Amino acid sequence: MKSAQLFKALGEDARILILLLVNELKVSEITAIMKLRQAHISTMLKILKNCGLVSSRRAGKFVYDAASEKGSGGRFNMLIRTYIAEDGEMRAHYTGKMDIHTMLD
Repeated sequence: MKSAQLFKALGEDARILILLLVNELKVSEITAIMKLRQAHISTMLKILKNCGLVSSRRAGKFVYDAASEKGSGGRFNMLIRTYIAEDGEMRAHYTGKMDIHTMLD
């Protein structure tokens, strides 16, 4: 994973929000939660997958996406979650955008 590519992937709040809420969700579920177009969610997931931050699992006709838990992507995801959970200003910023406070606890 290239550092520049990784940090560029995290350059949009919506992508960070996806990382905070993606826990075995389908694109349609993420779309409903974030109230963004499916094409936009799919594009953001592709960027996050290319960096190793999100992984996919196919079950029949459905594809479930989740924040990576293994490898460097998993370590980076844990760092992001810990930083946001412990930093009051960041936590307020992201919980203000979406009701994700329970995912950070």
